[in-house]
Amino acid sequence: MLTRNKSFHIILLLLLFSSIISSETRILEISNIRINPGENKIPMDGDSFLTWNNNNVSVNGVNIFESGNENIVNVIINPQKTKPEAVIITENSQNTLNYTFQLLKDDQISFIHSLEKEYDGALPKLLFTKNNLLMLLPETQHVTIFDSNGSLSGEFDLFEEISWSHEKKILTASDKNDYLFLLGMESANLTKNHNVSLFSLIENPELIINLPLSMPYFFSISSKNIYAIIGTNSKSNSITQTPVLILLDQNYKLLNQPVELKKLPKNISWFKDELILIYKDHLMIYSTDNQTSKYEIKFEQKIFPLDIITYNKSIFVISALEIGIGKNGNFYQSMVLLEYDTDFNTIAFHPLLHGSFNRVKYFPNQGNTFYLQLDNHFIQYEISK
Repeated sequence: MLTRNKSFHIILLLLLFSSIISSETRILEISNIRINPGENKIPMDGDSFLTWNNNNVSVNGVNIFESGNENIVNVIINPQKTKPEAVIITENSQNTLNYTFQLLKDDQISFIHSLEKEYDGALPKLLFTKNNLLMLLPETQHVTIFDSNGSLSGEFDLFEEISWSHEKKILTASDKNDYLFLLGMESANLTKNHNVSLFSLIENPELIINLPLSMPYFFSISSKNIYAIIGTNSKSNSITQTPVLILLDQNYKLLNQPVELKKLPKNISWFKDELILIYKDHLMIYSTDNQTSKYEIKFEQKIFPLDIITYNKSIFVISALEIGIGKNGNFYQSMVLLEYDTDFNTIAFHPLLHGSFNRVKYFPNQGNTFYLQLDNHFIQYEISK
């Protein structure tokens, strides 16, 4: 016969076991669509898909754009719209000196902009906001604003210095009211501190504060409008860079003195009032109450973080176990989903796919599902927790 003390311990163990089982996470493959080489698929609202290649754009198998003698180099969709709305970027197959930007809206295609290509320059960054389309040129710190119909409504240089450099960056983040903020970089001189500035973009770019950084790397705003900025600065005018974390409150005041980091993280994410820095072999957690109080959680094996999903008190990091260079360019080996459970402060690894992949793209979806495009497969996953 069990004693009362033994019965209590058995019941306690059963409750603990039940809690562990109920909190177990499963990653389910919902669909796996095979796509053609060179094809790109983008999920949209209502289980619709936009598909594009070098020659055409289609929605759910219906062609909506043919490029003719142009090559399609990218398509950027407006994630806030249920009907297909996107910018289609093309270049002439014979004369590749310019990019052409066309707006797909209400089943109509209209020209909005042409841009001369720079040697060693990247495609401009395109960003849909509530009422506008932004084109950001980091190399010159130039911002072009189009209205919702694609008409030009303004052009601005963030700084007086407009010399071209592919070293320059522009980072963006939105606050809880969907207002957009920019981090600009005045020059490519990495020995110069106070080289990075924060701008608001409610209507036109407006300078808020100059920051003691040479170059920005990460920018994120919490649900309580705490601004997390990670970059590097220079000591004694040396080109050697020191990683630094800066936290600003909703009035753009420093929460504390900038904190030196041992190295730059691979990604960052907010969870409530905590900022989580993700590295290859561990994560660091900073509290906004006191950014110097932090703790570290190590991983059982190294990962190469690619993107982040937050769901049901867990942070999931889409990762590869290895990244390298092969015959066909970069490859990603063995895709996994690392889970950080914020309740239990535990780490779990969820395998997604074995093998080697040359192309990996992540697409968020509503709720607990997400998509991965890997070479010739487009896969939907569900997080069950």
